[in-house]
Amino acid sequence: MFIVYFLLGILVLALYGMLGMGVMYLIDELDGFDELNIDVCDYPLAFIFFWPIMVIAILAFGIKQMIKLVIDMFSVRKD
Repeated sequence: MFIVYFLLGILVLALYGMLGMGVMYLIDELDGFDELNIDVCDYPLAFIFFWPIMVIAILAFGIKQMIKLVIDMFSVRKD
């Protein structure tokens, strides 16, 4: 199950990276980076802008799994 969540985490990272790159490209096209002197090559900055969202998304997957585990541990099964 860990592998599934690990792969989902990588997928979320990739999606937010692409979203960030799109936003950076739009800002660049609108000449928003002229004052900041940021070049088009600096697209990895998108990860800096979106890292809190990525972290929250990955933590949400992990926390949900942990809650399920705790509930399963403490629930008494009546067979």
